[in-house]
Amino acid sequence: MRSRFFLVALACLAAAGASAANDELPQTAQAPYDAMRDLDGLKGVWTVSTEYVDQNGERSMLNKDVVVAEESLRGLLLTEKRKERLEGQGFMLETDYSYDQYRNVYRLAATDDTWGVMDIYEGRVENGVLQATNLETGTHFPTADGGKMHVRLTIPTKGDRRVMEVDHSL
Repeated sequence: MRSRFFLVALACLAAAGASAANDELPQTAQAPYDAMRDLDGLKGVWTVSTEYVDQNGERSMLNKDVVVAEESLRGLLLTEKRKERLEGQGFMLETDYSYDQYRNVYRLAATDDTWGVMDIYEGRVENGVLQATNLETGTHFPTADGGKMHVRLTIPTKGDRRVMEVDHSL
């Protein structure tokens, strides 16, 4: 069974510009710093609608939030947090993005307030899209029948309107 969630970033209210070079950055951090610049388009304040699409293609809106994505650790970490619920209901999610220079993958750690699970995703940016999965990380969700649910995230990294797709399979 496959279903899909969409997180629609409707409007960028205030986007942060590209990071300036940091003279104090150690040489060992230069490669991940440079790789994180591919995610600069995610930074800023966004209005995000979360929609669920069932197997028949029917959409239903779950919630709308104001989300802030900002960098820390001298530009080596990008953190995305909900700041305000505008409408609807549902779980809250916080996501940290980083780059592993030794494995050449972006890593996302997403934690929710409903199950308390930190799910780890790994992936790459190609043609302005970050695609990451939890297939290799061991952080799949267990299903009621003893199976495993894996998730794939497809996140455009550019533009002032984006649709992030969250696919899962059972």
